[in-house]
Amino acid sequence: MGKKSAADRSRDSPAAQHSCCAEGRCAAAECGGSGGKSWKPAAALVVILAMVCVPFVVSVYAAPGGGRNEAKPMDDATRERYREAAKEMFYHSYDSYLQHAFPKDELAPISCKGHDTHNCHGCLLTFYDALDTLVVLENRTEFQRVVRWLAEHGAAAFDRDQSVSVFETNIRVLGSLISNHLLAKKPELNLMPDYNDELLTLAVDLGNRLLRAYMTPHGLPYGSISLKTGPRCPRTATHVESCTLYKDKFVNARTHVCARACLVNGETPKK
Repeated sequence: MGKKSAADRSRDSPAAQHSCCAEGRCAAAECGGSGGKSWKPAAALVVILAMVCVPFVVSVYAAPGGGRNEAKPMDDATRERYREAAKEMFYHSYDSYLQHAFPKDELAPISCKGHDTHNCHGCLLTFYDALDTLVVLENRTEFQRVVRWLAEHGAAAFDRDQSVSVFETNIRVLGSLISNHLLAKKPELNLMPDYNDELLTLAVDLGNRLLRAYMTPHGLPYGSISLKTGPRCPRTATHVESCTLYKDKFVNARTHVCARACLVNGETPKK
């Protein structure tokens, strides 16, 4: 580019621009402006959008419910139809589990066979998941049958040298035991007149086993432990999941915690 002339430099100076502004010619071409044309389309667009959007937003939020879709009242016949459909769906799954998968953790819907999950390895997960649903459906007979079965066989599922996920076992098994114990104790529900804290006894047993995952010198809980023997992170012949970095595309936070816990103990996680 060529050098600017003295006149150009003089026009571009702050003093010259201020002078243009004082004369009302800021948008003029001689002051370096655009001639007052470039802003008009943008301003017109803003005005049009405001005219369209503002009335719409006002009308929506001025409506009853503040813009939320209000559900129409459901008549008794429709409500009963949906209720029966939900019950049918639950019992289709639950009865299929009992017939084809029990006492495994879950039912594989395509093969229609039972399998144990890598999170619990045979803790009867579906049994625990379904227990409070039986309460919601007011199926006291099946609730009582399951509680009695767990009272007799539930502890054996905990006393196995299998590595389980602390997180999953906590929220699904221990959580089910505690919540269903509280439900069974409610006299107004009348779920099980002869209930004698069987679920609470199992909850205390399982909770004490899981507590060992938190008894670490570094404050980081193990992600997986054996419910029978406790944490397996210290170097042994059986170096298991709690010190394994999974090769999944999405590595969750629990895996990182397990790896850090092992590293603090002087372990090198397996890859």
